[in-house]
Amino acid sequence: MLAGRRVIVMIVLAVSSIVVARYLGSDDFGAYAAGLGALQLMLGVAEVGFSLLLGRDLARDPAGGPRYRSRAANSSD
Repeated sequence: MLAGRRVIVMIVLAVSSIVVARYLGSDDFGAYAAGLGALQLMLGVAEVGFSLLLGRDLARDPAGGPRYRSRAANSSD
């Protein structure tokens, strides 16, 4: 089931990329793709170690899961 979802997501992303590329044209799509690439790099740098830290903290205190979820939800405010 997970593999099926992954395939569907990949197809939707491919089709949406084609639609966006046709709508924007080559120059604007290049800027769009560069922005997406920069975003992915920043997200990768921001994620470094966070999942390990979260896993370690939840292993120490399994009951703290709801606390971490509520803090994560409130951090976007």
